[in-house]
Amino acid sequence: MTAFASLVETADDSVYALTSTTAGPTNALPVTDELLRHAPSGDLFGWTQNVGMGLQPELLGRKEFLILSTHGGLRADDKPTPKEATKMLKVVVHTNFSDAERQKHGLKNVANILKEVKGEAEIVVVCHGAGIDLLVQEKSQNAEAVAQLVQAKVRFEACENTLKDKSIPKEKLLPGVTTTPSGAVEVVRKQQEGFGYFKP
Repeated sequence: MTAFASLVETADDSVYALTSTTAGPTNALPVTDELLRHAPSGDLFGWTQNVGMGLQPELLGRKEFLILSTHGGLRADDKPTPKEATKMLKVVVHTNFSDAERQKHGLKNVANILKEVKGEAEIVVVCHGAGIDLLVQEKSQNAEAVAQLVQAKVRFEACENTLKDKSIPKEKLLPGVTTTPSGAVEVVRKQQEGFGYFKP
């Protein structure tokens, strides 16, 4: 016998003496005329299966119980993957309205978002059209709130098209404010980049 054959073959013929059948429980199924006439065929099939797996025939026909268990479905809470756990919230805030009170509430919303995610957020406030006054010195009624959010790493972007239409020089913008060529396009682009859209 070769070295390989010694691994996969054996000279012991007893390994091929398999017991494929054996005597099952003795006795007979408690079949009745009523059962044969009216019981679902699945009942009889189930009985034959039960006895075939070793149940004593005299135990058949007793009161039956259904036992349900959720044990197989129990699992621990899903834990976020490292990538999900560190995924930063990204929000673009669309401001194209002049109502100073509404702007104030919008800035408060931004502050609340930062508080909720413990600062783990990238927030861009885009102002254009009537909303540009929020970012202009001597016009903004919420300059202090803007300054606080700038310190918290919130980006404020003023629309250059609006600045041009309203003849507002960039030097008149509040400290920390940047510009973007088109506010409307920037809002759309940010959404394409995966930013959530929010408008107060």
